[in-house]
Amino acid sequence: MVGTTHIHAVGFFVVGFMSRVKTAGVVFLLLYYIGSGLSLANPLPETPFDTSLDILTRLYAPHLVETKTRPTPERLYCGVEIQAMVEEAWSTMSPVLQQHIPDQFRPPQFRAPGPNDFRGIEVCDAWLDSEHFRVHYSTNPEHLPPGYPDLQAVRDLADHLETAYEFHRDVSGMGVAAADADYGGGQDLIDCYFYNLEELFGWAHVEERVEGLCENSYWGFMAVSTDFGFSDFSDQLRLTSEHEYYHLLQFAIDTFQRSWFEESTARNSEFLVWPEIATPRGAGEWAAHPYLPMWYGTGIRKYAPHLWFYLEAKHDTDIVTRLWDRCCHTQAELALVDELEALGSSLDAVLTEFAIWNYFTGVRDDGNHYDPDLQVSAVYHQAGHGEYPVMPVSVPDAKVAQPSGSNYIRFHGPASANDLRLTFDGKPEMAQDRAVIVLGVHDWGHRTWVLEPDQDGDVELVVPDWGLYEYVTMVVANFWDAPSDSASLHYSYTAEELDQAPRTTDSARLVMSVPNPFRSSTQVVFYAPTENVVSTLRVFDAAGRLVRTLLDEAVYSGRHQVGWDGKDNSGQQVATGLYFVRLQSGQDRYTGKVMFVR
Repeated sequence: MVGTTHIHAVGFFVVGFMSRVKTAGVVFLLLYYIGSGLSLANPLPETPFDTSLDILTRLYAPHLVETKTRPTPERLYCGVEIQAMVEEAWSTMSPVLQQHIPDQFRPPQFRAPGPNDFRGIEVCDAWLDSEHFRVHYSTNPEHLPPGYPDLQAVRDLADHLETAYEFHRDVSGMGVAAADADYGGGQDLIDCYFYNLEELFGWAHVEERVEGLCENSYWGFMAVSTDFGFSDFSDQLRLTSEHEYYHLLQFAIDTFQRSWFEESTARNSEFLVWPEIATPRGAGEWAAHPYLPMWYGTGIRKYAPHLWFYLEAKHDTDIVTRLWDRCCHTQAELALVDELEALGSSLDAVLTEFAIWNYFTGVRDDGNHYDPDLQVSAVYHQAGHGEYPVMPVSVPDAKVAQPSGSNYIRFHGPASANDLRLTFDGKPEMAQDRAVIVLGVHDWGHRTWVLEPDQDGDVELVVPDWGLYEYVTMVVANFWDAPSDSASLHYSYTAEELDQAPRTTDSARLVMSVPNPFRSSTQVVFYAPTENVVSTLRVFDAAGRLVRTLLDEAVYSGRHQVGWDGKDNSGQQVATGLYFVRLQSGQDRYTGKVMFVR
């Protein structure tokens, strides 16, 4: 074979791990050498790779160490990442290191010659044909389909592939994969090899260019594993067959797109074809590293289909297909710009709103953004503050938002009737390449301020009555074409509460109760319009009965704050429920609601 192998891993398992640890050891040490920035000229040890999973975990990508979490088995290694790393770094590797790289991970020109360098052809000695596919399987005991000699699993795989074929031909508009003429399957059937891929769930292989389609149209074949480890076999067979077939559809358009675009759109296709069982693989990595570029290629983050979830919700489910149609003539990033312009939007506007959507995920889901069934994880904060003032400070250098990435900085503290002043000190070269967003979040919704930096790259905002919110979050959203050097991306910020001078108003006003709902105590904030007017502040239950008198005296004009500990006038704790806080100041009346929860 002379084609280019694109290894598209959709899973990893550790059943029988030590029996295959030599290959895995090569892979992990390779990732360690490349990912850590160590010299690739250092030869690998000549001793066998008889090492434990813990050692392999410690050798794996530095960005996982940064989160101080132990990688799950699926995070241990990704075939796309390995193949891409090898191709990029091959010329800098020593001959010793090159010799240790398994053949399927090498650049095509350095693979073993001959037609049998793809193992599936060697081990698969039987096949089953469907209308559009030939599923090759093995009668070798090491690679038997589940349930063999019963071929139900083989028939199921063929059925799932036909489901994918019909969906993309008739529904999604992606068309059909380029056939391989008389290669392997013959009769223009698309080949799928069904055998034990060990560390991978599936992969797709680019073989030869197809004339008459797009400039970079290729045909290829795919492989699906007979063993998915701890994953549900039936579900994973459906998802993997869809994922790998979608890669063949991509290859038929342009096989040279970036891996993040290939993988994230293939993962998105699983939700279109199998919405009841698909899961957002890579969502955890996305949530933990929102500051990385969209196209970041290390780890499984590139599988996360968040951007497509967002665009489909804002526009329609055909938008990804239209992007791939545009990729016949251009790169994905330019296709995205063109498509958004055709929709009357822009990439900058999308990345700004996308950063907001990513915040209201997981435990912060407010029902107004991602579909909860998509199981999108809550994005992490890169910094947080609970004491004020916050003097000029920056997020850690390793977590500063990169182009197309975002930072999330949270401000919280005890209930306060003050305003909160936030300042952001950026760089002039970023003035047109980022948005600074401030979110005031409370239990019944949020308020959003979207701010454009001034010509110096700076922003200032005063959040009024910030105690009204459970917390306030600053979001730094960098645009796609932002400068990538650390000096330009760097910024600092401050936060301080503003002491309130007495304010005069035309009438009494009950501003808020914070927190609300509350368990132990809440602060009621109100304005009085004039000096020395008797003001009363009373709490009533839902039946209109007086529960507590919080205030009954003359007050100065301006802002006031009175606490309620959830007790009635006799000192007894009130029952869980809704209560009404009524302010009367002179002739002015105002009533607000507060919820007490035990």
